Amino acid sequence: MIIFYYETIAIQVQLPQELIALYPSENRDESRLLVVNRKNGELQHKIFKDITEYFNPNDVLVFNNTKVFPARLYGNKEKTGAEIEVFLLRELNREQRLWDVLVDPARKIRIGNKLYFGEDDLLVAEVIDNTTSRGRTLRFLFDGTYDEFKKTLYSLGETLCQSSSTGRLNQRTARDTRPFLQSMKVQLRPLQPACISAGSY
Repeated sequence: MIIFYYETIAIQVQLPQELIALYPSENRDESRLLVVNRKNGELQHKIFKDITEYFNPNDVLVFNNTKVFPARLYGNKEKTGAEIEVFLLRELNREQRLWDVLVDPARKIRIGNKLYFGEDDLLVAEVIDNTTSRGRTLRFLFDGTYDEFKKTLYSLGETLCQSSSTGRLNQRTARDTRPFLQSMKVQLRPLQPACISAGSY
């Protein structure tokens, strides 16, 4: 098996804000489908339910069920109520609810501070360590099950697309997270033609 490695920067594209889909279509099978004729490069604009027109018997459809993680949280610092932004980088310990994060403004967020997220302070986190100039380790103080915790985290977070579309994306945080995102490798396996399109394409 051959695995190709690509830096994520190699597959970055710039999209106009109005063309970024923040939410799925009401009828999921009516989302847009771009078909490429591999012989002549011709492009056809279809809708997703037309995909069956491009399959032959014994063809294989690869289904990607991954989801974008809403890693950006907006909240307030204890006592002062100052607005803060947290970008979740990775989970360090599932049982202790420990996360490696970037924070802004970093100079105001110190070890021992508590951060509050959501209406009625639905989620609370405590800063327990400094990792870099803007990096922190947070312990989320949540009494429910792990599934309940993750559900709450997802409900409060935003994706990068959502943050940028609402004007809430902090440019410094976006710049500082870029090296981290670019350092991750994307593993792409070559697909057989039948997995991509019909035999004549």
